[in-house]
Amino acid sequence: MNKKIFELKFTPKKEMNKYIKTGLVIFFFFIYPFFTFLPFKIFDGNIAFLPNSLKILYLISFNIIFLGILLIAYNKEMIRYYDDFKINGKTYISKTIRYWYLGLFIMILSNFIINTFTANDLAENEQAVRELLNIVPIYMLFSTIIYAPIVEEIICRQALKDIIKGKWSFIIISSIFFGSAHVLNSMTSLSSLLYIIPYGALGGVFAYAFYKTNNLFTAISLHAIHNGILISLYLLIF
Repeated sequence: MNKKIFELKFTPKKEMNKYIKTGLVIFFFFIYPFFTFLPFKIFDGNIAFLPNSLKILYLISFNIIFLGILLIAYNKEMIRYYDDFKINGKTYISKTIRYWYLGLFIMILSNFIINTFTANDLAENEQAVRELLNIVPIYMLFSTIIYAPIVEEIICRQALKDIIKGKWSFIIISSIFFGSAHVLNSMTSLSSLLYIIPYGALGGVFAYAFYKTNNLFTAISLHAIHNGILISLYLLIF
């Protein structure tokens, strides 16, 4: 009886802590870019005028700091996922790679339809990535293949799964959040909101892979594979 009373008393507090933790993580995710450029605002400078070597070092350093904070915040979960993925990783990827193919197909098809029926030639986020690839390719390789898959999967998948218990409600909300995060920060018109669909489709695949294997490294790996292939194709073609 005492054990049950103890559990009933502390479970709501534990759940509330998860909501607070998720809220803080998402909040800092959105304001993090502001802190990246804050020193230049204070000293009336511009990061564009830095030599490329210093620019890369500066940006990577900020990314590592934020990544480190997230890994510390979710250290228990990440250690458990890593230990499991070392043993079962190949099986997880082989089981879920076909869902990535589906997500990629939906992404390509929806992008084609959006570009055909609107004045948009390319999603603003994609355009920004390509421009930065031409300016700081080393940083963008680190950012898109290592940093983004880990950070975005922790925030869009782990943080949301902590507070959303239903399978499909988690997948749908995670998809919309992932798509919105890639669109809202760079949109230039209302039609840009349509790009939430292709990004969201990909986010849905990562969410499903995470839920199906109960291992975040599955989603991180698929995310890294996706970004790595697209970046490699862009560098080879352009």
